[in-house]
Amino acid sequence: MLEASKKTFDFQQRKILIEKAAASATGYHFKKNDIVQSFVIRCDLNNYSVWSSSKSLDQRVQLLDDFFSSLIPSLDSIGGIFFRDEGDCIVSIFSTYFGIYEFSNILKFCKSVVLNNYGLDRLSAKVSVAFGNVAFFQKSHEKGSVDWSAEGQPFVLAARLEQAIKSGPKIVLIRSFYDALNQVIGEEMVKTFFDFKKRTSTINIQNENLDIVELEKN
Repeated sequence: MLEASKKTFDFQQRKILIEKAAASATGYHFKKNDIVQSFVIRCDLNNYSVWSSSKSLDQRVQLLDDFFSSLIPSLDSIGGIFFRDEGDCIVSIFSTYFGIYEFSNILKFCKSVVLNNYGLDRLSAKVSVAFGNVAFFQKSHEKGSVDWSAEGQPFVLAARLEQAIKSGPKIVLIRSFYDALNQVIGEEMVKTFFDFKKRTSTINIQNENLDIVELEKN
């Protein structure tokens, strides 16, 4: 019963923290039903489940408060959108559906998330990046400042990437996207910008082998 109460309090406190962090963010409203190529970025605290198992409610709230308060205003300032939280994970969107954003800002945001540490115990975070068609649609049952939702394969892919990779301060993305990035801004520029250890591997997601790149903080 006590454990159930803890989970309830965690949910309630998390809701308060998200509302607090998002309060200063710009309101992005529904425009029209549309399918737009977009980036989906998941930012997940490393080893949160293990860490939280021995911590008090106040300690868990303090860590999530620091995490949400660091990321959400940063997203808003560079054209990114806070979409939802999934426990200790923040899901964000960069899309022309909401206006123009600078591609370089996505790289800067991902890098800053990985380079920072959060809470008194200074937990690190992992970032997974996916790109593709995202469908934006109006919530027929809900009006107000958050009157839209979104779905699409990039959400699934970003989540699968996160689950498939071991914890660590790193950025994970599909190899083809990394190669395209090199073509757009140059491989040396990518290496210089990130200055992270690069590791390539192949993982299986939904019976499909995908070549991926992990960029890990030195």
